[in-house]
Order: sequence, then structure tokens, then C-alpha cells
Amino acid sequence: MEQNNMRAEKLGTAPVWRTLLGVSVPIALGNLVQASYNIIDGIFVSGLSEDALTATSLSFSVQMLIVALISGMCTGMNAVFSKKMGQGEQKEANDILLTVLLLCFFWSALFWLFGTFGMEVFFRTFTSDEAIVSYGVEYLSVCTKFYLPSALTMLLERVLQATNHSLYSFFSHGAGVLCNMILDPILIFGAGNFAGMGIKGAAVATVLGQTVSFAVALFGNLKCNRNLGLSPGAYRFEFSFVKSIYAVGFPVTVMQTIGTVMTYSVNRILIAHSSTAVAFFGIYYKLQMFIFMPIFAFGQGLISLVAYNFGAGHTDRVKEFRKNTILLCVAVASLGLLAFQLFPEELLSLFHPTAEMLRFGCRSLRIISLIFPIEAVCVSLSFSFQGMGRGDLSLYHSVIRQLALRVPLCYLFTNLLGVDCAWYSFVAAEIVALFLTVAMSRYVDRKYLDVYRQGE
Repeated sequence: MEQNNMRAEKLGTAPVWRTLLGVSVPIALGNLVQASYNIIDGIFVSGLSEDALTATSLSFSVQMLIVALISGMCTGMNAVFSKKMGQGEQKEANDILLTVLLLCFFWSALFWLFGTFGMEVFFRTFTSDEAIVSYGVEYLSVCTKFYLPSALTMLLERVLQATNHSLYSFFSHGAGVLCNMILDPILIFGAGNFAGMGIKGAAVATVLGQTVSFAVALFGNLKCNRNLGLSPGAYRFEFSFVKSIYAVGFPVTVMQTIGTVMTYSVNRILIAHSSTAVAFFGIYYKLQMFIFMPIFAFGQGLISLVAYNFGAGHTDRVKEFRKNTILLCVAVASLGLLAFQLFPEELLSLFHPTAEMLRFGCRSLRIISLIFPIEAVCVSLSFSFQGMGRGDLSLYHSVIRQLALRVPLCYLFTNLLGVDCAWYSFVAAEIVALFLTVAMSRYVDRKYLDVYRQGE
């Protein structure tokens, strides 16, 4: 127990850059591995038929909603748990952990009910094509009914991050993805005397991969966090902790949902002018995922670091971690910007584009990628708000940036200047959002960080 506490205390004493990279890089690597898994999974499913690929695409909205629900809860847990650790309140930290563990079972039970009774209704809201409905029900029902291993993995990985053992989080991701990659072709298409399960095999491979990830994350916690007991007799479920967790976590859930609403709204605007524009927007989102998943990982690491040091009263370290995270995220975003500017045709060629797509897409990639460094600053500051327990500010920030700015400006630019100029609306929205975010950051500094300094 003493050794684990000393390791956690390094979040408040170890050199800033070493601590920041030690916490965030394993998360970033794990996120990149996870992104690669999604693409590879799609490639295998597309080998069945276009209907099968369409069904998994329609499933994506439900899967992302589920991830948003669990991720938001675990992010809230991470901030509150890290703050208690920073304040030296080990018993309360363990109570928080048990509370979220029980919430994982609660949510998984709801997902099971939806997977059992709601699948066909959901898919028929999109299409009456029996093949697509059948594929979708077969695939998504397995993923939703057996989501518990994934929920527990997310919880255990956040605990590893909060206690400065992020490397196990990377191993957990990697082991699950490797398992899924091996099982996908076998379970989908068969091998030897095994005939294969079709699209259901892809879902089973996903669940088995998630189970392997859970096993690795559990092993990491049992080895490194032995003082984090989960015996119901020793610790208790606290409704007050649920409120604190969701004060931070609910805005995260809403923010992830906001991205889906924004994408849907933009597609509605674009489809009235060009189906190629809609196709390009989908390709862009797949490509930018490899840039922003590392940035989001650095932001997730920042939440723990800010929460621990804020709880311990180390205001200078809070600002230092925030500044260095911004520098790191801007560096990653700038590399992405460079790639999009220099190699747009090569990037688009990964998706077998038509001549029209190449013409439209190359120019569009160069325009929309201009937002990358600006967005990196906005996202980093938003994560720092969550670390200080102001998840509500992150929520307001996300609503304004993605819905109040991007969607109306996209409508105006597209209808007044043409669909080729739609992407300038993203640039304009991010510039306005940058000024807003900096103003919010200064407000948080005056209200919280400077108060600590005045009391010293």
C-alpha cells in the first residue's frame, strides 16, 4: 500500500514532462491501436457484403452512445478519484471505485435489455431492407448484450491511469486488439472444419477481445494497486459520490454525443448540395481520428494530473501540466496539418476515390486541416476544466464550439458561397472558439488557482 501511495504521489512531485509523458503516451498508443482495430474490423466485415458493412455502419451510432455513457462516467470517476488520492483520502477513493464498479453492472444490464428487445426496432428506423436489418440485429445484439467486459476494462484502465500505471492500459488495449485481429477472419469466414459465423463472428471476436483487455487490466490493478480493495464489506456505495462523478462525467458524455449531432447536422446540410461532399466528410473523420485520438489521450492524462495536483494545492504544477499538454497537442496537430497539406491525394487513395472525389477532396482536406492546431488548444483547455471539477464549463464550451458555431456557419457558407467553401466555416468557428476558450481559462485561473496562491 505504501509503495502504491508513493507512486501516486509522484504525480505531485516528479518532473512535469516525465510525468506528463509517462501518464499520457501509453494512453495515446492504446487509442491509436484501438483506432487501427476499428478500421481492420471494417475491412473484414466488408468482405462479407456491402449490406454487412452498411449494417455495422448503422450500428456505430449505438456503439458510440454506449461508449459515451461509460466513458463519461469513468472520466468523472478519474477526476474525483485522483483528487481524493491527492488529498490522501484513500478510504474515500476506494468507496468511489466500488461505486463506479456497481454502476458498470447497472449500465450493462440496461444494454443487455436493449440488445434483447430493441435491436430490430432500431434498425427499422433506418431501412426496410431485410438483409441489412438481419445483419444489424445479428451483429449489434451481441455487442450490446455482452458489453460488461468492455465497461469494466474502461473503469480499470482509468484507475491505472489515475495511479500512474498507464503502461498497463496500453497493454490492455493491445492484447484485446491483437485477439480481435486474429479471431476476426476465423470467426467470420471460418478455418479448417469451422464454417464461420458470418457477421456474428465479428461481434463475438469483438467481445472476446474486450474480455482479454479486461483480464490484462485486472491483472495490472491486482499487481500494482493492491490497496484498492473492492470488498463490499470494507467499502460502501455512496450516492454522494455518484453526484460528484457525474458533475464531471455527464458533460463528457454529452460532449461526445454532441459530436454525433454535429456530424448529423452537417451531413444534412451537405447532402442538399453534393453526395460527394457527404462521402468526403466521412473520410475526413476517419483520417482525423488518427490525429485527435492521441490528443484526446493527452487530455485524459491531463485530467488526472490536474485533479491530483489541484487537490494537493500545487497550483504551479497545474499550470505547468496544462501549458506542456497544449504544446504537445499542438505539435501532434501540426504534424497532422503537414500531412494533410502535403499528401491529400495519398490519404484519400486509401478509400478508393473517384476522380470527382480526388478533385473535391484534395482541396477540402487542405482547407479543413487548418483547424487542427487551433482545435488542439481548445480541446486541451477543455480537459483542464474537467480536472478542476468544472465539467460544466467543458460542456458549454463543446455546445458552443460544435453546435452553436460550426453548424450555423456551415449552413451560411455552403448556401452563400457554395459547397466547395463549406470547410471555411470550420476554420471560422474554431477561431471564434479559441477566443472563447482562452477567456474561460482565465476565468478558471482567477476563481480557483489564484485563490490557492493568495491563501499561501
